[in-house]
Amino acid sequence: MDRNGDIWIITIAGVLEKYTKETDSFTAIPRFKNVSAIYQDKKQNYFIGTYGNGLYKITGSDTIQLLNQEDITKDIYTIYELNSKLYASATNSIIEIDASTYSNKFENSAVHYSISVQDKNNKTWVGTYGAGLYRFSLVDEKKSVQVKNDLFHFFSQAKV
Repeated sequence: MDRNGDIWIITIAGVLEKYTKETDSFTAIPRFKNVSAIYQDKKQNYFIGTYGNGLYKITGSDTIQLLNQEDITKDIYTIYELNSKLYASATNSIIEIDASTYSNKFENSAVHYSISVQDKNNKTWVGTYGAGLYRFSLVDEKKSVQVKNDLFHFFSQAKV
């Protein structure tokens, strides 16, 4: 559910759909393909991540592709906010999003980052697909440390 009370879903086929109260049904948003993540920031902007089709920012009626040609095929797994900054976990990097630009952080060709959570000491814990659990600081950008290599599931609903 977004900040306006609207319900959005992503189908198993990667189709983004929005619930319409009047018709009691979901309506597909065909503009985006292979959708993997959606996030609404505090400024009411939407960010749409995809599997291999980019990362989009929607502001009002304007939609922009945030990733350049070199990075557009990255898979975006999650979009989240830490310390008032927006990030996306992606294939081979954590993407820091700033207005209409971005930068790749903690690039590692062997890692597909997934979900992230931040603890009380500003350390960021990031699960991966098949490469374990990493811990690092997005604040001072210290090198990441693999702390567990046999991770199956990472619970991240509460602040640690």
